Amino acid sequence: METRFSMPGMSRVTALCAFLATPGTAHQPTTDPLSGRWELNVARTHYGGGAEPRRRESFHCTRTDAGVDCSIQGQRADGGIVGGGFTAAYDGTPGPTRGIPDVDHVQLIRVSASIADATFTLRGRSVFAYRAVRSSGTRSLTIISVDPVTRAVLHSVVVYDQR
Repeated sequence: METRFSMPGMSRVTALCAFLATPGTAHQPTTDPLSGRWELNVARTHYGGGAEPRRRESFHCTRTDAGVDCSIQGQRADGGIVGGGFTAAYDGTPGPTRGIPDVDHVQLIRVSASIADATFTLRGRSVFAYRAVRSSGTRSLTIISVDPVTRAVLHSVVVYDQR
């Protein structure tokens, strides 16, 4: 038995394109915006008010069945060592953080195959947020600070190169 999909006034190709573009049937991204091993590019990084500049930093994210697990290790400009991490799904549900002062959860939203939004909270209240943009051409990850409520762009731009 043959099943046909057709709509009045549409060619088969147009109908197929319309079907594939329907929510729930579209191709899901196979890449993860955050996954990979990233090293801070100090020359391309600019810190805004309140952010502590780093001498060096490694950001490592591994894709999991539920989302992503990330850890960060770095050294501040004053020589202090920092480290932390989080595990979260890309559906906005709070995931636990570890080692990040004054933060207990992160909420991740996948905007596209190369963009993710992160909002860090303490006892349910937003503390800070960023948008992560993965560039396939230059193999870099750019973290842009945003207001956790309005999502307006703030002043810190942290750039990592893939290793």
